[in-house]
Amino acid sequence: MKPADLLLYLLGNRGAIERIASSRRALWAGALLVLSAGVARNYDHLFLLAQPEWIYGPFGMSLFSAGFIWLVLRAEISRDGDGGKLPSFRIFLTLFWLTAPCAWLYGFPVERFMDLVPATKWNFAFLMVVAAWRVALIVRSVTVLTGAGVGRILSFVLFPACIEMGIGSLFKGLSLVGIMGGVRLPPHHEFLKHASGVVLVGSFWLGTASLLGIIFYAASRRGLAKQPLWREPGREDKGIILTATVCLMGWLLIALPVQGPVSRNFQLNRYFANQQWREGIAFASARQQSDFSAIHFLPPDPFRNTYGNAYGNSYFELLEAMDGSEPEWLKEVWTSQALMELELNLSLPSLDGTAAKVFSRYPLITAGLARKVGRLKSQTELDEDEAAWLRDYRKMMEPLKTAPP
Repeated sequence: MKPADLLLYLLGNRGAIERIASSRRALWAGALLVLSAGVARNYDHLFLLAQPEWIYGPFGMSLFSAGFIWLVLRAEISRDGDGGKLPSFRIFLTLFWLTAPCAWLYGFPVERFMDLVPATKWNFAFLMVVAAWRVALIVRSVTVLTGAGVGRILSFVLFPACIEMGIGSLFKGLSLVGIMGGVRLPPHHEFLKHASGVVLVGSFWLGTASLLGIIFYAASRRGLAKQPLWREPGREDKGIILTATVCLMGWLLIALPVQGPVSRNFQLNRYFANQQWREGIAFASARQQSDFSAIHFLPPDPFRNTYGNAYGNSYFELLEAMDGSEPEWLKEVWTSQALMELELNLSLPSLDGTAAKVFSRYPLITAGLARKVGRLKSQTELDEDEAAWLRDYRKMMEPLKTAPP
């Protein structure tokens, strides 16, 4: 195997596929590329030194996915003298891991060049491209190595892949709707909910077609595998490990300048997750806005129920802890985000008179809530959620009307 085979494989080159199948070092090169994909996917979202999801997440999901597809595919390509199940799975896992560079596409920072909703759409498009590319590579590799028909292998690969995609889409939709119940979804979450539904439906029909293909090919001898997937180890080249290492180091270098702001977001998030409001305020007040990540909301995120409280509670406690000495940029950011959270909340579960007094200290919030009240009152009809929000708002503000000047 040659170092260039790592690139040629992504193009479906037959020679590269054959050489990879006979290389033991290719598995370790694939593992390094999986790590590089973990960095590419998460370098501007996670603090890599403290949040190891970028390591165990890609490995855990890839092992599960490769194992699941292999269980379905194994009976179809099994042949006598294939070297046993473990060597064949090692080759399949190698081929699976070497598709990791497809996920480098996720590393393109679209959030820096466009608003949140368009960026979400682009990231979803990247997901679809990467999924199709990886399936195509796996199907191409198995057909090259076994001599089986493309349609036969495609059916056996797509069926488990569609099950995975459908289950993932189902849980994504439930997390946005069920877990965040009582909250009006922001626009980018609305798009993700809709996209998850589309993928779920698409996975069902594509999976059904794949299952019919499996039934058809099981009753037919058309396109049967002519040889095992397993290959005898061939001549090794140490350069493939070096090439994969260079790829990993390259992504780490790309991540380095971004990790400073991400680490400060992480630290501020940790203060608030532990209800250390004054400590978090002091931490943020000692820094400039440019010291934090520019592509994420300054914690607490108004679109995520991060701290186990209902929407509105986290910002109530934060604003209550502020004493007015904070930098103007910080007060402006947190009050505008608090307004976002309050407008998304549909039940205002704990915003009593005390909370209203806190919010009345911030003109941006009181003016924003008043504008929403005006919009709701101008509507000829209110849905149940909007009517509930308006009732809770009036209940919250009632103590202020009777309070002494």
